[in-house]
Amino acid sequence: MATWKRLQGYGDDVTGSFSGTLDSSEFPMAAMVTGANAAAVKSTLSLNNVANESRATILGGNVTGSVNSVAVATVTSGASAGTAAKVVTDAAFDNSNILKVDNAHANLKNSGISISSAGVLSGAGVGGGTVTKAGIGVDDDDYLNENTTSADVGLENVTNHAAYHSGNKPTKADVGLGSVTNASQATIVAAALSEADADDVGLGNVSNITTAAMRAGVTASDVGLGSVTNASSETIQAAAVATVLGTGTPASLNTLKEIATSLGDNASLSSTLVSSIATKQQAAATGITPANTPTQDVGTIGYDGSGNPWIVVA
Repeated sequence: MATWKRLQGYGDDVTGSFSGTLDSSEFPMAAMVTGANAAAVKSTLSLNNVANESRATILGGNVTGSVNSVAVATVTSGASAGTAAKVVTDAAFDNSNILKVDNAHANLKNSGISISSAGVLSGAGVGGGTVTKAGIGVDDDDYLNENTTSADVGLENVTNHAAYHSGNKPTKADVGLGSVTNASQATIVAAALSEADADDVGLGNVSNITTAAMRAGVTASDVGLGSVTNASSETIQAAAVATVLGTGTPASLNTLKEIATSLGDNASLSSTLVSSIATKQQAAATGITPANTPTQDVGTIGYDGSGNPWIVVA
């Protein structure tokens, strides 16, 4: 038997106290429950340890107790010491953790170290000493001209002789052009054209005939129109209409114009049909008595004397 079922709207208030559980189909989470036992609600939602404080109050307080078993006081003092140490390291090192020159000891800077022509080092932080050729692996013979090769100066592929002095000019073979004929461009082009044929210019498959002769033998297939019927536009149009409308249609409905006229020449026919169907939907009932058996169809919406929404269910 069909009955009326109350529709609980989002945002509706539920007053008074309650017990048990709420039917989520009738009381969505967005509904405001007032007058309920706050402790019971917190317990149901597993929020017993959450204080009833505003966000601003919670964020504005101080942390107490410990963090990962470390007392808050210890964490605070360590953070303060770390901040102070960071100021020192930021001033002493650059972003690559390399000691800044300005922060190096004066004895370690270039200005604090000198070397004499004899290789003697001096400076407050050097401690003496002499730089020798043996100490840095250098021998005098390494710098004698007779011991220097073309490879030492990056010229190992250069021949060391005067092969191309005046009177002994290089030949075209010397420069990799032994097969090149010493002739002008015009002479070379003329010789090439005199011996050229159709294949030489990429036209080996082109017949040397007149345009008229070529056209005389061309078929529809030759120009990619093998599937095109050689018929007048009227014949083609008539065949197309027959394909669309079929055969055996009534004489009064065998043209698109006659079909459009039969539909009322309505360019918005689909919208007109939807609107017409919508008018057939049963209107909402008003002033209903929910306790009575509804006479309306299942799914009909109704409103009681207070304006509350109801729906007919099976």
